[in-house]
Amino acid sequence: MKLFLCLISIFYLLAGTAFTLFPLKSKTLYITLVKPIKSLFILPLLFGHIIFFTLVSFLFVTKSFGEQQITKAIYTLPLKSPIFKNKSPEQISKYLKECGINAVVHVPLNNSIINQLRKNGIKAYAELSMFSGNYYWDEHPESRPVLSDGHLAEMDGWYAGICPSQQWLINQKIKEAENIAREYPIDGLWLDFMRWPTRWEVKAPKIQHACFCKSCLKRFQDETGVRIPEALKSTKEISRWIYKNHSENWYGWRSDVIVDTAKKIRGVVTKYRKDAIIGIFLVPWREEDFDNAIYKVIGQDIEKLSKVIDVFSPMSYHLLCYRDTGWIISLTQWMKLKTDKEIWPIVQATDEPKKMSTEEYEKALKAGLIGGSTGVMTLTAEATLEDRKKWEIQKQIFVKTPHLDSISP
Repeated sequence: MKLFLCLISIFYLLAGTAFTLFPLKSKTLYITLVKPIKSLFILPLLFGHIIFFTLVSFLFVTKSFGEQQITKAIYTLPLKSPIFKNKSPEQISKYLKECGINAVVHVPLNNSIINQLRKNGIKAYAELSMFSGNYYWDEHPESRPVLSDGHLAEMDGWYAGICPSQQWLINQKIKEAENIAREYPIDGLWLDFMRWPTRWEVKAPKIQHACFCKSCLKRFQDETGVRIPEALKSTKEISRWIYKNHSENWYGWRSDVIVDTAKKIRGVVTKYRKDAIIGIFLVPWREEDFDNAIYKVIGQDIEKLSKVIDVFSPMSYHLLCYRDTGWIISLTQWMKLKTDKEIWPIVQATDEPKKMSTEEYEKALKAGLIGGSTGVMTLTAEATLEDRKKWEIQKQIFVKTPHLDSISP
């Protein structure tokens, strides 16, 4: 609106100037229209007002462009928390707004809550968990990843990875995404565990070179044209041959599987919610981490994903990764070199693997808003609500940070 008013003012300024500098050729019209106005000093007064309002509008527009609005999101909305228990959707959404929160990721799939959040200017983003969960191993044994040595993947703590090439599961997830978009007025959808298997939230990750199941080997050959020699029988022999002769094809194909699945999910979501954005949680590794495992193992290629993803959310959990808060900033800066899409880091508030002080959480939260990001997410809302000091410092930062220009380390 400010830009529109500014352009209109400039138009009238230029038109009026031309009208004054270049008098009408028709003497009759000039005497009838222009001379009386000039004699009453209306034109100079009018031009003065136009110039004044043009300058004011220009200043407002310039200020508006310089203040990029940021996303201040919480991850999950714990309705059973004492602060929300027995509260109406309207009361909950108003409270969140008062706390400076303007987005909820992994929002409860409840139309009343979603509608009230959006009514109060809070974006509602659903989440879809993709390739994780040992319950799939029981129902579909073929979904359990086969490692390069031929062994089946084991549980790593709480984590159980799933083979991302399983077409039955891809179809199931596409259907889930479609149902969410059709039934709920969401503003977007975040993809979690959208990657190949390996648990990364530890000091020394156990890298899993997977998957070499029948589905993966068939799709790899069908979709790349590479032919595995029939003489190779064991998984160990096949994996060694692939890594020696077609490693780039293998890595590229694995990343394509992730991108293609994300593209299909985007298609069904935007079918019902044309303005919905698609976000993805990224493993916080760079090329120098574990021999480019972000690409070779995880299969998340940021450049390729930029074609189908609107917002990248690196899981910048500094305590879990045994890093300091400055690492959060450097990770965002690295990602900005890879994509022109928005970056909203999700920063840790949980006390894992050790207690996090309020001061450290404040540093982490501020770090998530520096380095080129346009938003931040907190993991999790439960953690900050249980430690009220964290919630209060979060509130102070969110309320006092309406735009990027107001952030200070």
